[in-house]
Amino acid sequence: MGCNIHIHIEVKLGGGWYHYSAPRVDRSYKLFSLMAGVRSDDTGVNSLFPVRGLPNDTSWLTDYEYQHDINNFKPKGVSYITAEELPQLQEAYCRVMNTQPADLTTDLEWTVFHTFIQGSSMATHPTYEDLRIVFWFDD
Repeated sequence: MGCNIHIHIEVKLGGGWYHYSAPRVDRSYKLFSLMAGVRSDDTGVNSLFPVRGLPNDTSWLTDYEYQHDINNFKPKGVSYITAEELPQLQEAYCRVMNTQPADLTTDLEWTVFHTFIQGSSMATHPTYEDLRIVFWFDD
């Protein structure tokens, strides 16, 4: 059985979190392993970050989608990654995929998450106070 990731990118503005996008992300078990240890037994790749659960202050839409999903399946690896952690994830993803940082096939923002923040990096998130990637898996 396959495993899919459900991603919601949120930005912080005026002290509150707002839903920015929900990109469709193709299966990459090495990426899933890095993000939350999901499929680590299959890939031999360890998680970079602890599984933190759903933030208690998610945007309305992210919370709605999560509540919908828990009624249909039991989400696994529920967590989030901060903007500050994105460069670490990018570096590790290139390493496990044996590519260079300039290789677009493993560029998280361009190829994987399909998201730029006002034409710039998600990690720097110009004009927003903060950014995070909230996610869970349906395996």
